[in-house]
Amino acid sequence: MPRSRVAHWMVWMLERSLSRWARELGATLHQVESAMPRRVMMNSVDCGPGDLFVALRGGQRDGHDFIDDARARGAWVMGERADCDLQVSDSLVALTKMAAIHRRELKWVVAITGSMGKTTTRRLVQAAFNACMPKPTLATQGNYNNHLGVPLTLIRATRESQAVLELGANHQGEIDQLAGLVRPNVAAITLAGPAHLDGFGGLAGVVKGKGEILDHIEPGGIAVLNRDDSAYGIWAARADACNQLSFGLDVASDVRGVRDGDGWLVEHQGRRLGLVLALEGDHQITNALCALAICVASGLALDDSIQAMSEVQPEAGRGQYLRLSTGATLIDDSYNANPQAMRAAIAQLLSQSPKGIAVLGSMYELGQSADQLHRELGAYCRTIGVQTLVTTDPRIAQGFGADAQEFADTGAVAGWIEAHTGAGDWLLVKGSRGARMERCFSDFIQGEK
Repeated sequence: MPRSRVAHWMVWMLERSLSRWARELGATLHQVESAMPRRVMMNSVDCGPGDLFVALRGGQRDGHDFIDDARARGAWVMGERADCDLQVSDSLVALTKMAAIHRRELKWVVAITGSMGKTTTRRLVQAAFNACMPKPTLATQGNYNNHLGVPLTLIRATRESQAVLELGANHQGEIDQLAGLVRPNVAAITLAGPAHLDGFGGLAGVVKGKGEILDHIEPGGIAVLNRDDSAYGIWAARADACNQLSFGLDVASDVRGVRDGDGWLVEHQGRRLGLVLALEGDHQITNALCALAICVASGLALDDSIQAMSEVQPEAGRGQYLRLSTGATLIDDSYNANPQAMRAAIAQLLSQSPKGIAVLGSMYELGQSADQLHRELGAYCRTIGVQTLVTTDPRIAQGFGADAQEFADTGAVAGWIEAHTGAGDWLLVKGSRGARMERCFSDFIQGEK
């Protein structure tokens, strides 16, 4: 695997000898029966005496090529070759099984899925847990929310810590596999939206796929569901055997958001508390309500959770406000995009400036609906009042109209931003990860606003 993607994964293990791991994994042990690995490592460079290096086959590199390097640093090796100390038929399967064994020792695990808001919700929950619980919280790092990242994260947890994991998917069956490994005490679905439609086969497939998490809640666990989502009834029926807690703006929500002038209140069990976030945009209220519902389900006090969440700051690429050398203010929401997230971000832009400039890239993995959804986004920009649209996608430009500023690549967009923006201007930059829209402004950043 590429070293840059795994260098930080240093994993503390439960006390198990290699011989015990061999029995539990169905592996072949070639030597050092009494060895007691202290950590699982994915990068040979980071190995030290007493570590267990797992040789994984990646798209660009094969971990087996670094066995000698790991051994030279004092590590034992688990891999698929006969020269490994612990030989398995499939390293990734063995690692996943190792994580499943480790999960039995953990007391409280939260899993979050959904088409939008997973990372922000996870960060809010993590902040509240760290502030309100005695032991540090283990949480998903970066984009490690898939078949590799989830077991890597899970196996890092200790008996005393609580874990907050994101579960991502781009096709049906993927959440089923991940949730079956995690077996959450609290399972939350942020919402279902038009994302990864080609893999899920349409919005109904997204609803079904995200709902797979509900099949794996631990006995006595709680399903946290978005009452504002049109799929709420489907999910509630699927989780009928579980305790449930709902969130949203709907009056029937257990954890409800209520407008209070320009601000928000949170209502729960007859109490109303003010909610102030450092995260901008009304769409963040849904993320906060989901996070607060998770905290309530985990036994935390609502007021303490709100206080901790108020200190969470935006991350790069996820709504961070930046100052550009041109004098303009930019909302950097470039990390990823789908139609629902695009609309929420555009509304956020216009709340800051009615003359805000929308700089939009393509949205990926939308299947057969891709052309229509891009044109609809352009039309939405026109309808909601965007005066200047800059885009690298001709379909968005077509939906907006003849006065859209359409460019072939992000380099050309960067040139337009440099030439046409100045003090007092507000810009939003957003697109799917593959569009790399951060290239439009990376040379102009002066700092956070």
